[in-house]
Amino acid sequence: MSYLSKWSSNKKTKVSSASSFWADEWSTYDDEMFTESYYDAETDSFQTKKLSSAQSSTVEMLRLSAHRRAIGNFVNILTNKNIPVKFYKKGESYTNGKYVVLSAEVKPDKFDVAVGLALHEASHINLTNFDTFSIYSVPQNVRELFESKNVYNGEVWNLIKNLTNWIEDRRIDQYIFNTCPGYRDYYRALYDEFFNDKVIDKGIISDEFTDENIESYMFRIINLTNPNTKLNKLKGLAKIYSLVQLKNIDRLKSTSDSLYVAEQIAEIIGLAIDTLPQSQPKPQDGGQGEQDKDGEPQQTDGNGGQGDSDVNEDVDNDASNDEQSPSTGGGSMKNQPNMNGTESDEESNSEADGDKDDANGNGKQTLADNVKKQLNKKIQNQKDFINNQIKKKGISKKDEQLLDSVEKSGTEMVSVGGEIQSNGTFLKGTQCIVSKRMTEGLMQDRDFPFADWYKGWNDTEGKFHGYNESTLRKGIQLGTLLGKRLAIRSEERVTDNPRQKSGKIDRRLIAGLGYDYVNVFSTKDVDKFKKANLHISLDGSGSMSGGTWDKALTTTIAICKAASMVSNLDVQVTIRGIWGKKAYICQAYDSRIDKFDKVKRLFPALHANGTTPEGLCYEATMKQFVPTTKDVDSYFLNICDGEPNFSEDGTNYYGDVALQHTRKMVKKIKEQGVRVMAYYVSDYDHESSKRKFKTMYGEDSRFININDIIPITKTLNELFLTK
Repeated sequence: MSYLSKWSSNKKTKVSSASSFWADEWSTYDDEMFTESYYDAETDSFQTKKLSSAQSSTVEMLRLSAHRRAIGNFVNILTNKNIPVKFYKKGESYTNGKYVVLSAEVKPDKFDVAVGLALHEASHINLTNFDTFSIYSVPQNVRELFESKNVYNGEVWNLIKNLTNWIEDRRIDQYIFNTCPGYRDYYRALYDEFFNDKVIDKGIISDEFTDENIESYMFRIINLTNPNTKLNKLKGLAKIYSLVQLKNIDRLKSTSDSLYVAEQIAEIIGLAIDTLPQSQPKPQDGGQGEQDKDGEPQQTDGNGGQGDSDVNEDVDNDASNDEQSPSTGGGSMKNQPNMNGTESDEESNSEADGDKDDANGNGKQTLADNVKKQLNKKIQNQKDFINNQIKKKGISKKDEQLLDSVEKSGTEMVSVGGEIQSNGTFLKGTQCIVSKRMTEGLMQDRDFPFADWYKGWNDTEGKFHGYNESTLRKGIQLGTLLGKRLAIRSEERVTDNPRQKSGKIDRRLIAGLGYDYVNVFSTKDVDKFKKANLHISLDGSGSMSGGTWDKALTTTIAICKAASMVSNLDVQVTIRGIWGKKAYICQAYDSRIDKFDKVKRLFPALHANGTTPEGLCYEATMKQFVPTTKDVDSYFLNICDGEPNFSEDGTNYYGDVALQHTRKMVKKIKEQGVRVMAYYVSDYDHESSKRKFKTMYGEDSRFININDIIPITKTLNELFLTK
């Protein structure tokens, strides 16, 4: 298999991306999740509107977080190092070989390309010596050769640097391609995006860039891997191709090897190019600029002029490159370049519209002005790639703070539903937003459904708007009493059993062995409670608002307070509802990692809001439940006031569909050995609601009046004191 053909992705027959497994999870994160339907009386119809631009930003941060997390996994696996993966931020330089930098945008159809670029940058971090050009000087013989052609040191230094970068790209990409076959499709996508381009094909086929100068050589060297390459277009091109040995590029083992080949290529170019006229101004040597991936300040581009791209610009590519993606300077990986100059790609060569004879009618194929303009932009993209200066969209300071909040809270999307129920009904799949940790930053998000921090924050008192002081006070009082009763759980009773036939030798009885006394062993019986774990799930829907929510929160605070006083009792608290139009569940507290102070600071600001996606939330967090083992007894406590009721984009989660799905999720929780206690809290007695609740929770269903919710703690008190 040739060096080129094995890189071909065969775009015509490609039907799915290599990332479909990863992208399916997050590619549907769109602004529709933050829209709502409303009845328009004037038109007598339902209309849809977006809730807010801020909510769209939240969705974008969820996308970016998932995007970075997925690519970060690829990078860490490839390098076996914890290399930071960051989004580009205007004004910062990332050319020190320590970071992989992503464009701050998510385009699922370009995910393969983004992964390919990240792997390419990561492989540079692993394999490239970034100090190679920090003290490099052009060899005297090469410098004198170019000076004889009126090309001076600054441009020669830049030429050798660019050639080294291009060869280094070939070397490291071939290494990864050979050693990590699972990543090949991402590299193919990368090469297709930047080098398998019809405009580049036209430029190679034409007689553009056939003057014997540095610019022509750089264009045709960068695209040596293109199947349309004709080695007779420039005098030294065939010799350069033989010197590079693309089929045997893995013979190069280091950046120094790449530099050595680059110097040899530069000599060939120096001998072949035409002498510039004496009137040509001498470029300034050693001009300072943005560092490239080899650690050297950028000087001039391949033409001796300053490159027109600015790596610090927060810009989107123009119409000719509107799908932002990174590239490897590697050309089209289709077929072996034709050594005799005949056409090797019929399709590409047939597209010569725009070609014409030159003004002298000598039969040279030149390109129309509009095609030349497109070609120049494509060439600049290739130059940007080999110099690690690909244009990337930057992330704003505001969005960076929001992204940081999203990631610190572990907020992500989890696919749920999408299954056929036991009665044959199909439950359409959707996504559930899961926040693994409720933080102050998350609560400060204007769209966080369970708090109104944005309505007013008193810096002096340090409290939320709507801070419920009385609920906190009652909860702590009740929890302190419960904690004192449960304190016995932390106690151990040790009973010594001497004069046993087996066990540990009792030194005091050893003397009895001389008198044929064999009961010289002792044992100890330790009587203590097993460790217990309690998962409290609160229904955060709007119908819980008011007195029901206050009492449920008081009970929850009390249990958290008691757990903080007992060494072998852990508590997790989750709240479920909706965020925008998506099912949402947030882990508000986990005594294994949080201190009770968090409850005191944040819980009194919580309130109920939204609808009830009960089983969908259970499914999204199923892996977070603590199973019962020989060392741990696990319990699940649910407090709610109604049946599931949630709809979103065709997912109609109510009625028997929702009841049966929730029943199935409860069964899965029980299969982990978790004991379920489900409390239906209401101020009215409705047999239909009770029957539906019992359908979901079975014999574990309990029905209590809104005014009797606090005695739940009595049940837990008895439960936790039973061995």
